[in-house]
Amino acid sequence: MTISNNPLAGLRRQSGLLYTILIMKPGYQTDKGIEVGMSLEQVIAAYGELLYSGDVDKYRNIPNTGYALEGTYTFKTKYGDQERFKYYMISYFDLDSHWVEFLVDKSSKKVKAIGYFYGDPRSGISNNRDLVYELNDWGLWPIVLADRINEHPLKSSWRAIADAWKGI
Repeated sequence: MTISNNPLAGLRRQSGLLYTILIMKPGYQTDKGIEVGMSLEQVIAAYGELLYSGDVDKYRNIPNTGYALEGTYTFKTKYGDQERFKYYMISYFDLDSHWVEFLVDKSSKKVKAIGYFYGDPRSGISNNRDLVYELNDWGLWPIVLADRINEHPLKSSWRAIADAWKGI
């Protein structure tokens, strides 16, 4: 969690207000019952349909919709291999500058992390990746990707073949 201890330049944050909550393990649910490990289908069923990059104007005018972007994070396994984690960044905003983001594994379609935020997104709605920025800034990727970092090379190779077969 982050609580502002002083106003940050240009962000107009008040001291003492909660601005960020990150959830990286199962056991804590969102307001609509979603937790880490659940499927993308369950997220959509709970929060609403998704629009993808290029549909920002539609997104801003349709209630109960989320906005999805794709990304890749490169990391090293405990075996020294360099791997790529492909993900969806799913964001659902409200009208009061609150939003929830879901980091979803593109291969398994499972939620890997959840972030609640207050304030304006760092990069605006059309390129919103605040959850990824927080994972980078705070060095939290090893927690979110612990299963992948510790994965045996043979298993990761089979997953890579399956992903290629699926066209990911």
